[in-house]
Amino acid sequence: MVFVLVLVASLSSAQDTVTVRNADGGLVQRTGLVVDVNAERVILKVSEREQKIPFSQVVQIRTSLDGLAEAGDQLLVDRKYELAFAAYGKGLEESTPLWMRRRLLAGRVKSAVQMQAWAQAADDFLALVASDPHTQYFGVIPLAWTSSPVDAAIAKKIPTWLVSSNTIEQLIAASHGLADANRDAALKVLANLSKSEEPRISSLAQAQRWRVAVKFDSATLAQWSAQVDAMPEDLRAGPHFVLGNAWGHVDPEQSVLQLMRVPVLFSDRFDLAARALLQASDHLLELDRTAEARIVLQEIVNQHAATSEAELATERLKRLSNTSTNQRP
Repeated sequence: MVFVLVLVASLSSAQDTVTVRNADGGLVQRTGLVVDVNAERVILKVSEREQKIPFSQVVQIRTSLDGLAEAGDQLLVDRKYELAFAAYGKGLEESTPLWMRRRLLAGRVKSAVQMQAWAQAADDFLALVASDPHTQYFGVIPLAWTSSPVDAAIAKKIPTWLVSSNTIEQLIAASHGLADANRDAALKVLANLSKSEEPRISSLAQAQRWRVAVKFDSATLAQWSAQVDAMPEDLRAGPHFVLGNAWGHVDPEQSVLQLMRVPVLFSDRFDLAARALLQASDHLLELDRTAEARIVLQEIVNQHAATSEAELATERLKRLSNTSTNQRP
Protein backbone atom coordinates (compact mmCIF):
# COMPACT_ATOMS: atom_id res chain seq x y z
CA MET A 1 0.00 0.00 0.00
CA VAL A 2 2.79 2.43 0.94
CA PHE A 3 4.58 1.60 -2.31
CA VAL A 4 1.48 2.51 -4.32
CA LEU A 5 1.06 5.83 -2.54
CA VAL A 6 4.73 6.74 -3.06
CA LEU A 7 4.53 5.69 -6.70
CA VAL A 8 1.52 7.90 -7.39
CA ALA A 9 3.01 10.85 -5.54
CA SER A 10 6.44 10.64 -7.15
CA LEU A 11 5.18 10.20 -10.70
CA SER A 12 2.14 12.47 -10.66
CA SER A 13 4.03 15.23 -12.46
CA ALA A 14 5.63 12.96 -15.05
CA GLN A 15 4.49 13.15 -18.66
CA ASP A 16 2.65 10.36 -20.44
CA THR A 17 3.60 9.25 -23.94
CA VAL A 18 1.25 8.04 -26.67
CA THR A 19 2.84 6.50 -29.77
CA VAL A 20 0.64 7.07 -32.82
CA ARG A 21 0.83 5.55 -36.31
CA ASN A 22 0.30 8.15 -39.04
CA ALA A 23 -1.48 7.59 -42.35
CA ASP A 24 1.88 7.01 -44.06
CA GLY A 25 2.79 4.30 -41.54
CA GLY A 26 5.27 6.39 -39.61
CA LEU A 27 5.30 6.58 -35.82
CA VAL A 28 5.01 9.79 -33.83
CA GLN A 29 5.19 10.22 -30.05
CA ARG A 30 2.88 12.69 -28.35
CA THR A 31 3.44 13.68 -24.74
CA GLY A 32 1.08 15.12 -22.19
CA LEU A 33 -1.38 13.75 -19.64
CA VAL A 34 -3.60 10.80 -20.53
CA VAL A 35 -7.09 11.80 -19.40
CA ASP A 36 -9.11 8.84 -20.67
CA VAL A 37 -8.78 5.70 -22.78
CA ASN A 38 -11.37 3.47 -24.42
CA ALA A 39 -11.72 1.40 -27.57
CA GLU A 40 -12.67 4.46 -29.61
CA ARG A 41 -10.16 7.14 -28.58
CA VAL A 42 -7.43 8.28 -26.25
CA ILE A 43 -7.79 11.74 -24.74
CA LEU A 44 -4.41 13.38 -24.20
CA LYS A 45 -4.15 16.74 -22.43
CA VAL A 46 -1.37 18.90 -23.87
CA SER A 47 -0.81 22.45 -22.56
CA GLU A 48 -4.32 22.62 -21.09
CA ARG A 49 -5.88 21.51 -24.38
CA GLU A 50 -7.35 18.04 -24.92
CA GLN A 51 -6.55 16.04 -28.04
CA LYS A 52 -8.67 13.08 -29.12
CA ILE A 53 -6.59 10.38 -30.78
CA PRO A 54 -8.42 7.50 -32.53
CA PHE A 55 -7.61 4.31 -30.62
CA SER A 56 -7.08 2.47 -33.92
CA GLN A 57 -4.05 4.68 -34.56
CA VAL A 58 -2.49 4.14 -31.12
CA VAL A 59 0.48 1.77 -31.05
CA GLN A 60 1.52 2.15 -27.41
CA ILE A 61 0.61 4.12 -24.30
CA ARG A 62 3.16 4.69 -21.56
CA THR A 63 1.99 6.57 -18.49
CA SER A 64 3.21 7.56 -15.04
CA LEU A 65 0.64 5.18 -13.52
CA ASP A 66 1.67 2.01 -15.38
CA GLY A 67 3.41 0.72 -12.27
CA LEU A 68 0.04 0.22 -10.59
CA ALA A 69 -0.76 -2.54 -13.09
CA GLU A 70 2.67 -3.86 -14.07
CA ALA A 71 3.22 -5.76 -10.82
CA GLY A 72 0.01 -7.68 -11.43
CA ASP A 73 0.89 -8.15 -15.10
CA GLN A 74 4.19 -9.83 -14.20
CA LEU A 75 2.63 -12.02 -11.54
CA LEU A 76 0.01 -13.12 -14.08
CA VAL A 77 2.74 -14.05 -16.58
CA ASP A 78 4.44 -16.01 -13.78
CA ARG A 79 1.15 -17.92 -13.21
CA LYS A 80 0.84 -16.56 -9.66
CA TYR A 81 -2.82 -15.84 -10.10
CA GLU A 82 -3.84 -15.17 -6.49
CA LEU A 83 -0.95 -12.73 -6.02
CA ALA A 84 -1.75 -11.05 -9.33
CA PHE A 85 -5.39 -10.62 -8.32
CA ALA A 86 -4.29 -9.04 -5.04
CA ALA A 87 -1.77 -6.75 -6.78
CA TYR A 88 -4.40 -5.38 -9.14
CA GLY A 89 -6.71 -4.89 -6.18
CA LYS A 90 -4.16 -2.74 -4.35
CA GLY A 91 -4.15 -0.31 -7.26
CA LEU A 92 -7.94 -0.15 -7.16
CA GLU A 93 -7.80 1.01 -3.55
CA GLU A 94 -6.16 4.26 -4.63
CA SER A 95 -7.65 7.38 -6.22
CA THR A 96 -6.61 6.39 -9.70
CA PRO A 97 -8.16 7.73 -12.93
CA LEU A 98 -11.06 5.74 -14.35
CA TRP A 99 -9.04 4.53 -17.33
CA MET A 100 -6.42 3.00 -15.03
CA ARG A 101 -9.10 1.44 -12.84
CA ARG A 102 -10.45 -0.25 -15.96
CA ARG A 103 -7.02 -1.67 -16.75
CA LEU A 104 -6.73 -2.97 -13.19
CA LEU A 105 -10.22 -4.49 -13.36
CA ALA A 106 -9.31 -6.23 -16.61
CA GLY A 107 -6.26 -7.71 -14.89
CA ARG A 108 -8.40 -8.93 -12.02
CA VAL A 109 -10.80 -10.57 -14.47
CA LYS A 110 -7.95 -12.43 -16.21
CA SER A 111 -6.52 -13.54 -12.86
CA ALA A 112 -9.90 -14.69 -11.55
CA VAL A 113 -10.57 -16.71 -14.72
CA GLN A 114 -7.29 -18.57 -14.29
CA MET A 115 -8.23 -19.20 -10.65
CA GLN A 116 -11.60 -20.53 -11.89
CA ALA A 117 -13.25 -17.86 -9.71
CA TRP A 118 -15.88 -17.25 -12.35
CA ALA A 119 -18.34 -15.29 -10.22
CA GLN A 120 -15.65 -12.83 -9.14
CA ALA A 121 -14.45 -12.52 -12.73
CA ALA A 122 -17.99 -11.80 -13.89
CA ASP A 123 -18.62 -9.17 -11.22
CA ASP A 124 -15.38 -7.35 -12.06
CA PHE A 125 -16.07 -7.52 -15.78
CA LEU A 126 -19.55 -6.08 -15.33
CA ALA A 127 -18.06 -3.22 -13.29
CA LEU A 128 -15.53 -2.65 -16.07
CA VAL A 129 -18.17 -2.45 -18.80
CA ALA A 130 -20.46 -0.31 -16.64
CA SER A 131 -17.59 2.16 -16.41
CA ASP A 132 -16.89 2.00 -20.16
CA PRO A 133 -19.34 0.27 -22.55
CA HIS A 134 -16.77 0.74 -25.34
CA THR A 135 -13.93 -0.82 -23.36
CA GLN A 136 -10.89 -2.08 -25.25
CA TYR A 137 -10.74 -4.89 -22.68
CA PHE A 138 -13.93 -6.60 -23.83
CA GLY A 139 -11.89 -9.66 -24.82
CA VAL A 140 -11.42 -10.64 -21.17
CA ILE A 141 -15.16 -11.37 -20.82
CA PRO A 142 -15.35 -14.50 -18.59
CA LEU A 143 -17.23 -16.91 -20.83
CA ALA A 144 -17.10 -20.68 -20.46
CA TRP A 145 -15.73 -22.48 -23.53
CA THR A 146 -15.21 -26.00 -22.18
CA SER A 147 -17.51 -28.66 -20.79
CA SER A 148 -16.04 -28.42 -17.27
CA PRO A 149 -18.51 -28.60 -14.35
CA VAL A 150 -20.15 -25.27 -13.55
CA ASP A 151 -18.61 -23.33 -10.67
CA ALA A 152 -21.00 -23.21 -7.70
CA ALA A 153 -20.76 -19.45 -7.23
CA ILE A 154 -21.54 -18.61 -10.87
CA ALA A 155 -24.26 -21.27 -10.91
CA LYS A 156 -26.22 -19.21 -8.36
CA LYS A 157 -26.21 -16.22 -10.70
CA ILE A 158 -27.23 -18.07 -13.88
CA PRO A 159 -31.05 -18.20 -13.44
CA THR A 160 -31.26 -14.49 -12.61
CA TRP A 161 -28.83 -13.34 -15.28
CA LEU A 162 -30.50 -15.38 -18.03
CA VAL A 163 -33.61 -13.19 -17.68
CA SER A 164 -31.69 -9.96 -17.07
CA SER A 165 -32.10 -6.91 -19.28
CA ASN A 166 -28.31 -6.70 -19.40
CA THR A 167 -27.12 -8.58 -22.50
CA ILE A 168 -23.64 -9.11 -21.06
CA GLU A 169 -25.08 -10.76 -17.96
CA GLN A 170 -27.20 -12.92 -20.29
CA LEU A 171 -24.19 -13.91 -22.40
CA ILE A 172 -22.02 -14.82 -19.42
CA ALA A 173 -24.83 -16.79 -17.79
CA ALA A 174 -25.73 -18.62 -21.00
CA SER A 175 -22.13 -19.67 -21.64
CA HIS A 176 -21.93 -21.30 -18.22
CA GLY A 177 -25.55 -22.47 -18.27
CA LEU A 178 -24.91 -24.71 -21.30
CA ALA A 179 -23.24 -27.18 -18.93
CA ASP A 180 -25.93 -27.38 -16.25
CA ALA A 181 -29.70 -27.66 -15.80
CA ASN A 182 -30.20 -24.26 -17.45
CA ARG A 183 -29.10 -25.59 -20.85
CA ASP A 184 -32.46 -25.12 -22.64
CA ALA A 185 -32.93 -21.58 -21.34
CA ALA A 186 -29.30 -20.78 -22.17
CA LEU A 187 -29.77 -21.94 -25.77
CA LYS A 188 -32.80 -19.68 -26.20
CA VAL A 189 -30.88 -16.72 -24.81
CA LEU A 190 -27.93 -17.40 -27.12
CA ALA A 191 -30.28 -17.62 -30.11
CA ASN A 192 -31.62 -14.18 -29.29
CA LEU A 193 -28.20 -12.69 -28.57
CA SER A 194 -26.83 -13.98 -31.88
CA LYS A 195 -29.18 -11.45 -33.53
CA SER A 196 -27.88 -8.56 -31.42
CA GLU A 197 -26.91 -5.34 -33.17
CA GLU A 198 -23.77 -5.26 -31.01
CA PRO A 199 -21.21 -7.25 -33.08
CA ARG A 200 -19.19 -8.39 -30.08
CA ILE A 201 -22.28 -9.84 -28.42
CA SER A 202 -23.70 -11.49 -31.54
CA SER A 203 -20.43 -13.07 -32.68
CA LEU A 204 -19.65 -14.54 -29.25
CA ALA A 205 -23.23 -15.80 -28.87
CA GLN A 206 -22.99 -17.55 -32.23
CA ALA A 207 -19.70 -19.18 -31.26
CA GLN A 208 -21.22 -20.35 -27.98
CA ARG A 209 -24.02 -22.07 -29.90
CA TRP A 210 -21.39 -24.05 -31.83
CA ARG A 211 -20.43 -25.77 -28.58
CA VAL A 212 -23.64 -27.82 -28.63
CA ALA A 213 -24.08 -28.29 -32.39
CA VAL A 214 -24.50 -31.95 -33.34
CA LYS A 215 -24.80 -31.77 -37.12
CA PHE A 216 -22.20 -30.06 -39.27
CA ASP A 217 -19.92 -30.81 -42.19
CA SER A 218 -16.69 -29.38 -43.59
CA ALA A 219 -18.57 -26.66 -45.49
CA THR A 220 -20.31 -25.51 -42.30
CA LEU A 221 -17.04 -25.51 -40.38
CA ALA A 222 -15.35 -23.52 -43.13
CA GLN A 223 -18.13 -20.95 -42.76
CA TRP A 224 -17.61 -20.86 -38.99
CA SER A 225 -13.90 -20.39 -39.54
CA ALA A 226 -14.57 -17.36 -41.73
CA GLN A 227 -16.78 -15.94 -38.99
CA VAL A 228 -14.01 -16.37 -36.42
CA ASP A 229 -11.50 -14.66 -38.69
CA ALA A 230 -13.89 -11.72 -39.01
CA MET A 231 -14.05 -11.25 -35.23
CA PRO A 232 -11.81 -8.77 -33.40
CA GLU A 233 -8.61 -10.61 -32.57
CA ASP A 234 -9.08 -10.41 -28.81
CA LEU A 235 -12.37 -12.35 -29.05
CA ARG A 236 -11.05 -15.33 -31.04
CA ALA A 237 -9.43 -17.59 -28.43
CA GLY A 238 -12.62 -19.34 -27.28
CA PRO A 239 -14.15 -19.59 -30.77
CA HIS A 240 -10.92 -21.12 -32.12
CA PHE A 241 -11.07 -23.69 -29.33
CA VAL A 242 -14.69 -24.58 -30.10
CA LEU A 243 -13.98 -24.71 -33.83
CA GLY A 244 -11.01 -27.00 -33.23
CA ASN A 245 -13.22 -29.39 -31.25
CA ALA A 246 -15.82 -29.41 -34.00
CA TRP A 247 -13.23 -30.18 -36.68
CA GLY A 248 -12.21 -33.19 -34.61
CA HIS A 249 -15.44 -34.91 -35.70
CA VAL A 250 -14.81 -34.19 -39.38
CA ASP A 251 -11.10 -33.79 -40.09
CA PRO A 252 -8.47 -34.38 -37.36
CA GLU A 253 -5.83 -32.56 -39.39
CA GLN A 254 -7.90 -29.38 -39.48
CA SER A 255 -8.71 -29.86 -35.80
CA VAL A 256 -5.02 -29.81 -34.89
CA LEU A 257 -4.46 -26.65 -36.92
CA GLN A 258 -7.33 -24.83 -35.22
CA LEU A 259 -6.52 -26.03 -31.71
CA MET A 260 -2.86 -25.05 -32.02
CA ARG A 261 -3.86 -21.47 -32.78
CA VAL A 262 -4.96 -21.08 -29.17
CA PRO A 263 -1.56 -21.60 -27.46
CA VAL A 264 0.31 -19.89 -30.30
CA LEU A 265 -1.83 -16.77 -30.66
CA PHE A 266 -3.40 -16.55 -27.19
CA SER A 267 -0.70 -17.80 -24.85
CA ASP A 268 -2.10 -15.66 -22.02
CA ARG A 269 -5.24 -17.82 -21.98
CA PHE A 270 -3.41 -20.51 -20.02
CA ASP A 271 -6.58 -22.50 -19.27
CA LEU A 272 -7.67 -22.80 -22.90
CA ALA A 273 -4.10 -23.23 -24.15
CA ALA A 274 -3.48 -26.29 -21.98
CA ARG A 275 -6.78 -27.90 -22.96
CA ALA A 276 -6.23 -27.15 -26.65
CA LEU A 277 -2.75 -28.71 -26.56
CA LEU A 278 -4.07 -31.84 -24.88
CA GLN A 279 -6.83 -32.30 -27.45
CA ALA A 280 -4.44 -31.58 -30.31
CA SER A 281 -2.17 -34.36 -29.02
CA ASP A 282 -5.11 -36.78 -29.13
CA HIS A 283 -5.72 -35.99 -32.79
CA LEU A 284 -2.01 -36.26 -33.62
CA LEU A 285 -2.01 -39.76 -32.15
CA GLU A 286 -5.14 -40.52 -34.14
CA LEU A 287 -3.19 -39.48 -37.25
CA ASP A 288 -0.24 -41.71 -36.21
CA ARG A 289 1.96 -38.64 -35.76
CA THR A 290 3.36 -39.92 -32.49
CA ALA A 291 6.55 -37.88 -32.50
CA GLU A 292 4.60 -34.64 -32.84
CA ALA A 293 2.16 -35.76 -30.16
CA ARG A 294 5.07 -36.31 -27.79
CA ILE A 295 6.31 -32.77 -28.40
CA VAL A 296 2.87 -31.32 -27.70
CA LEU A 297 2.43 -33.40 -24.55
CA GLN A 298 5.86 -32.33 -23.30
CA GLU A 299 4.90 -28.71 -23.97
CA ILE A 300 1.93 -29.14 -21.63
CA VAL A 301 4.15 -30.58 -18.90
CA ASN A 302 6.75 -27.82 -19.30
CA GLN A 303 4.48 -24.81 -19.71
CA HIS A 304 1.33 -25.77 -17.81
CA ALA A 305 2.58 -27.51 -14.67
CA ALA A 306 0.19 -27.93 -11.74
CA THR A 307 -2.82 -28.32 -14.05
CA SER A 308 -4.98 -31.37 -14.61
CA GLU A 309 -3.90 -31.27 -18.26
CA ALA A 310 -0.26 -31.60 -17.19
CA GLU A 311 -1.11 -34.66 -15.10
CA LEU A 312 -2.88 -36.27 -18.06
CA ALA A 313 -0.02 -35.35 -20.39
CA THR A 314 2.49 -36.98 -18.03
CA GLU A 315 0.44 -40.17 -17.94
CA ARG A 316 0.18 -40.28 -21.72
CA LEU A 317 3.91 -39.71 -22.16
CA LYS A 318 4.61 -42.63 -19.83
CA ARG A 319 2.16 -44.79 -21.75
CA LEU A 320 3.80 -43.87 -25.04
CA SER A 321 7.22 -44.64 -23.62
CA ASN A 322 6.05 -48.02 -22.34
CA THR A 323 4.48 -48.84 -25.69
CA SER A 324 7.68 -47.89 -27.49
CA THR A 325 9.76 -50.04 -25.14
CA ASN A 326 7.47 -53.06 -25.54
CA GLN A 327 7.64 -52.79 -29.31
CA ARG A 328 11.42 -52.94 -29.44
CA PRO A 329 12.83 -56.25 -30.75
